[in-house]
Amino acid sequence: MRYGKVGRAITKLQGKLAHYAHYIFFPSYKGRVETKSSVLKKSRFSICYENVTGFNGYITEKIFDSFFSGCVPIYYGAPDIQDFIPENCYINKAHFSNYQELYDYINFMPEKEYINYQNNIYAFLSSEQFKPFSSEYFAQCIADVIKKDLESEN
Repeated sequence: MRYGKVGRAITKLQGKLAHYAHYIFFPSYKGRVETKSSVLKKSRFSICYENVTGFNGYITEKIFDSFFSGCVPIYYGAPDIQDFIPENCYINKAHFSNYQELYDYINFMPEKEYINYQNNIYAFLSSEQFKPFSSEYFAQCIADVIKKDLESEN
């Protein structure tokens, strides 16, 4: 769902074009996708490749969306990811020499190992280490900046 006047107008226009042209915008082989989390919740693994790789500390929502949905992320991006998120919470694509090796790893992963990943993710999300990535922390940072700006005006 798109938000704002422009977003709703684009969605409406795409719907009309799709109806008249018999075209589906951004089709999915399993049908319409309502939300990202609804798809991730049905998945064991999620591919979480950052749009930019090789930049230390560049970690986006992709890995956290997987965490919150209960699937194990296959991550590729920030080379220092382990400084922010414990290595036992995700599969690091950089540790595999090719895609076949990665495929074999996830395809033949014992259930116990998979459950360990999920338990580690839960422990991380419940820890102090996760706090800087939480929405509460983000909101507090914004509030602190606004407060500081207001105080400096007086």
